[in-house]
Amino acid sequence: MDKNENKNVLLRRIILLGAIVTALIVLFVGSYVTTYNNKLITKENVYAAEQIDSEAVYKSNEHFYSYFDTFTITVKGGDYNEPYKKENGELQKGSLKLTVKQEANYKSELSTKSLKVKAILGASWLGYRSSVSNEANIASGNTSTITINGLDKIFPAKTNMWFVTVEEPTLYVQVNYTIVENYKDVKCYTILEYKLSDILK
Repeated sequence: MDKNENKNVLLRRIILLGAIVTALIVLFVGSYVTTYNNKLITKENVYAAEQIDSEAVYKSNEHFYSYFDTFTITVKGGDYNEPYKKENGELQKGSLKLTVKQEANYKSELSTKSLKVKAILGASWLGYRSSVSNEANIASGNTSTITINGLDKIFPAKTNMWFVTVEEPTLYVQVNYTIVENYKDVKCYTILEYKLSDILK
């Protein structure tokens, strides 16, 4: 076998190896993308259909803070009892208490007739949703407490994908409110999104 044949064999081997490596990378990345998409948690899907008022109109955060800027919602973390494994291996479920305050914007031409809030924790990559908190009615200028019970996921949490660990869940607060506009009631809702660590500061 002369030098040219050796070079051709070597070149074919390099091309074959490159094709195999490329195929493996495509499969690897594809599996990550598929897993992420299948277990993606967003404001749009974190609540089940029956947990949304079918008559209410969804308002994005941008809309929520502009045209419907009739009030401000402040969410703060209270007692956070993280779930943990007992010595016998049994899971001790946790809970998260939140305080939510509504403050009216008296410069707004619109008024808020009623406002209710509830919350849930979610985590992408895991497809995790906690139970939904109790729902609280909040009058203008008042503060109410809601609690998410039965927390059964310990964070940081490993996924079934290499190198992917979910450090903390995301808090989703659903705000249901009725705006009085031109003497008519307009039922609306928005979903606010927070990193759990930011709420607990």
